[in-house]
Amino acid sequence: MPPPTQFSGALAPKKKIELQAIASALNLEAGGTKEELQGRIRKYLDNNQSELEDDPTFAGLFGRRKRSQPPPSRVESRALKTLRESTPIADVSAYLEQNALTPSSLPPLPDSPIAHGDRSIIDQLALSRTDVSNVVQRLKTSEENILRSANSGIIVFRETLSSSRNIWTLTAVLELIYILYMIIPWNVYFLKFGGTTASIPYPPLDTIYRPSFTRTLIHWFIPALLLPALAGSLISFSPALPTATLSRVPFDPLTASIIRLALQFAYDPSTMNSAARDVIGLRIRALNSAIGVAFAFAEAIKGAPAVWQRESPVFMTEETSDIE
Repeated sequence: MPPPTQFSGALAPKKKIELQAIASALNLEAGGTKEELQGRIRKYLDNNQSELEDDPTFAGLFGRRKRSQPPPSRVESRALKTLRESTPIADVSAYLEQNALTPSSLPPLPDSPIAHGDRSIIDQLALSRTDVSNVVQRLKTSEENILRSANSGIIVFRETLSSSRNIWTLTAVLELIYILYMIIPWNVYFLKFGGTTASIPYPPLDTIYRPSFTRTLIHWFIPALLLPALAGSLISFSPALPTATLSRVPFDPLTASIIRLALQFAYDPSTMNSAARDVIGLRIRALNSAIGVAFAFAEAIKGAPAVWQRESPVFMTEETSDIE
């Protein structure tokens, strides 16, 4: 025969099926919602606490609630009464007067350091208004320096990316890195230190002697860098560029970007040589070239009005006076 079930814990977190089991054990109605079951069981426990608190089946449901102490029995009442009558009030009063605590009977307190003028702790902890102002000023200054440095870095980074020549170079470098990653047969060296193993990739020594490696780079270099750079040095349609001199020939990124975009469709590296590979693909090559054309064209439009005003000051003055 299985041992009887013992219920314990609060009623609130219990599930409805558990509350129904408790209600059935208490011979209560097990129907209704969870809240109705809780109220019905709690009311029954409160009304029958004295009987159920000693029952091991339901004792755990009372938790920390203690049954009120029963009144003292007749024997205990008589013993207390006898004790009061046998102890005279005068003796108790005399004992309290003899052993009463007075200020003179208490042990002396230790000397206060402040009473002797020792205020070193207070002086170290206290901050004057001047010190607080200095701290706040230093915090503001350091915050301004950090913001100024961050703004300077953002301005430099923005100026770098606002140059069409830098955009043209950046897209070419990204293409080169991707090509090297794809065509190099990387080897892996496993370096062990402690309980950790790190894998370090490295290219084989004979990589540059492989025909597919050198020919792929050459046939990418010709349409992506060589021919566009040559065209950008010989042809210029951008009015914002400085005038060419015998000592310096300016590079036109707009012309170079246009030629680079045209060569992506006219020069297919995979058809020039059987060992060459088109690692990037026409779509990515054309997209990078179009980005360079867009930035170079925007830069040329931006500088054109200033060049036009500088080269035709009389026309600009007459047009301005007519508008006024």
